[in-house]
Amino acid sequence: MHSNINIETQIRSLTKLLDDLRQGIIQVPPFQRNFVWERDDIKDLFDSIRNNYPIGSILLWKPKTKQPWDTLKKVGSFELPIENEQKIYLLDGYQRMSSLFGCLTNPQKIGLVYDENEYSVFYNLYFDLEDEVFIYLRHSNPLTHQVPVHILMSTSDFRQYSRKYIEPYCDTNKLDTYLDRADAFSRSLIDYKLAVIEISDADLSDAVNIFSRINSKGTDISFDWMVNALSYSNDFNFAYEIDSLKEDLTLY
Repeated sequence: MHSNINIETQIRSLTKLLDDLRQGIIQVPPFQRNFVWERDDIKDLFDSIRNNYPIGSILLWKPKTKQPWDTLKKVGSFELPIENEQKIYLLDGYQRMSSLFGCLTNPQKIGLVYDENEYSVFYNLYFDLEDEVFIYLRHSNPLTHQVPVHILMSTSDFRQYSRKYIEPYCDTNKLDTYLDRADAFSRSLIDYKLAVIEISDADLSDAVNIFSRINSKGTDISFDWMVNALSYSNDFNFAYEIDSLKEDLTLY
């Protein structure tokens, strides 16, 4: 490992991390595994944030040289803007950040290309102000007390939403309770902070080595992830080749 590698741990707000993704400052490298979380995983994540529980650290890598990758992973069904400047790559935390970015981004306002079907299935999450639980709608129209979670990332957006969809139809005896609950969760989102470990001036092999050390006493880093990262090129993707081989062998 090179001696000039810098490893810095910071506490950053969730809103700052989402803004960096939105601007394309943080990107996801193409060797990152696909999004594999289920709906219940996403709901559990948001419930942890609502209760101010920790959700684990995020690992970022700022390489010392520009990487020659043609394609990058989507985040929360959105294609992030491609910037010419040096990027920072998300090495650990993709499932969490993809869930958060997908659910807390208003697709009608962001102006990014996204997969509408994927968004509808995984990221169109609502907060039920009556039962204080996170839900996916069974029908296209929400009830008065069901609010898209992305609306709660902005107090001005929620005020507009409330005046249009909640206040005219809500039982007056429950209105203040609903508004208080929405305000409490909104503050939880806006104030939430995560530990971020940033590796800079390191090549990919060093970053993967550091990642494996960090995870040695926590979440296991899979061997195939490391091989995929270290062998990745525009012409070869280890994970894709293994999946293709497994499919070919199913006959036997």
